[in-house]
Amino acid sequence: MGRKRIKKSPYVPVEWVFFDAGGTLLGTNPEEEHWYEQFFIDACREQGVDVSLQAVHEALHEANVTCPVHPRCSTPEQVRHYWEHIYGTVFGKLLPHAHPLELARHYIDRFERGEFVRLFPDTLDALVAVRQSGRRAAIVSNFGEYLQHFLERCEIAYYFEFAVISACVGCEKPQPEIFRQALHLAGARAEQVLFVGDSLEEDFFAARRVGMRAVLVDRHNKHNHRDDIVRVRRLDEIVNYL
Repeated sequence: MGRKRIKKSPYVPVEWVFFDAGGTLLGTNPEEEHWYEQFFIDACREQGVDVSLQAVHEALHEANVTCPVHPRCSTPEQVRHYWEHIYGTVFGKLLPHAHPLELARHYIDRFERGEFVRLFPDTLDALVAVRQSGRRAAIVSNFGEYLQHFLERCEIAYYFEFAVISACVGCEKPQPEIFRQALHLAGARAEQVLFVGDSLEEDFFAARRVGMRAVLVDRHNKHNHRDDIVRVRRLDEIVNYL
């Protein structure tokens, strides 16, 4: 008897790249390793108080474990309540003589206007590379409605055919529904999509669960001990996976 041939699955090329937004394409203080925490360090300094990175870490931990907003960004109201809780808790811990909720609303208003948002240094090179490769791009992000304004402000809206924003569509990552909505808009099958994001649970593993390929953006090598993920240190390295 001859050997039984193993039928190989045909290779399916990547036709679309779906990007997360916050922490992947844009953020506050994007040149800093701890860019998210640095926002609060800068805000406290603006209020006349110097705080340490460790103090911000501890305040953010308390804010996250006490957060009553679940889900946190499937509607504009949820987004606002979530960030009021996070900012208010952090400012309450770090600036005990301030009015934390009033201060939270002040900085959230400024954030939503786009005052603090910047692109990561490798973002534009990555978007240009994806476009030059002939692939199409879109955004799937847990964000407020103002994300579209951020994309235009940062002059990258041009690179995306659409953006699925959690506060606009009523669901958020890691729920599979938000990925399915993006696939429907793209007219694509999951295996034709490469998903790129900076969160293990909300981006990498969530995208893989719906059948997409995925790459984790790990700019500061925090997950170098993991051998079960595909990751890049620079965003423009994703061209190696197209």
